[in-house]
Amino acid sequence: MCTHNPSARAGLARVEVIILSAIFAMATLLSLPAVLAMQRKDAAQQTLEKLKDLSEHAIATLAIYSGQLPPAYGQLGGKTGPLYYHLLLCAGEGDLYKKEAREGTVEAYLSSEDPSLENKKSMASFGANVRLFTKRGFETAYDKNIEPFKKKEDCAVGKLRYKDITDGAENTIMFTTKLAVCGEGGSKWPSSPVDKTAPFFGLNAATEKASATSAKGTFQLAPTAKECLCTPPMAQSFSRKGLAVGMADGATRIINAAISPETWNRAVQPNDGKELGKDWNE
Repeated sequence: MCTHNPSARAGLARVEVIILSAIFAMATLLSLPAVLAMQRKDAAQQTLEKLKDLSEHAIATLAIYSGQLPPAYGQLGGKTGPLYYHLLLCAGEGDLYKKEAREGTVEAYLSSEDPSLENKKSMASFGANVRLFTKRGFETAYDKNIEPFKKKEDCAVGKLRYKDITDGAENTIMFTTKLAVCGEGGSKWPSSPVDKTAPFFGLNAATEKASATSAKGTFQLAPTAKECLCTPPMAQSFSRKGLAVGMADGATRIINAAISPETWNRAVQPNDGKELGKDWNE
């Protein structure tokens, strides 16, 4: 004869709960790598979207200022300041623009993929092509270094225009990822090319392929932010898969670390008349 034992049933229920909890915990652990991979993918996609937005912000100023490119540092629309200041309106930061601010957190200039990003105030996770936004950059041959800027006024573009990108906007890099903190410098959006925290790259022509530590490479491949070999004037990737870039036509892409110095230099120089190498599309 079967008898009902409430305490026995309660004990069984507790065992079932323990088993179910263990199964749930195991399933969570098994799915964690997939979840983390998805989060990394989302962060990488967000980075590309922000690069696209930055390029489009710069392009949008052309319609306002008769095709004139915003300067790395200089006057545009009656306002004097660095490149990223001139992009504040298009970045949805009208208040900072009106106040002529030289500090503040601008989410459009930050990437959640940037491993160096701790303090967000005034920081930037992206770098602009200094050869594209300075007159000296246009005048320098693609395989030559630009003489260092000694004062902010040296960075002005005069009235260089979008049409001066004679190599084609689709063949010219406008923005790349760049660590907010890099060695003794990094990237801050209010800075000009004369500062240690200049949010620019392209001053020096590359002579080597990408690596984590080379100061002569095309870009630095996922360097350690606080390492002394992290070179502030260079572009830096957030991943070993390659460098995320925004082109002058608003397109985005990932550049392979194996790209040759010659092809990289040609993609950085806006008017050298040289075609990109075959490795550009590899």
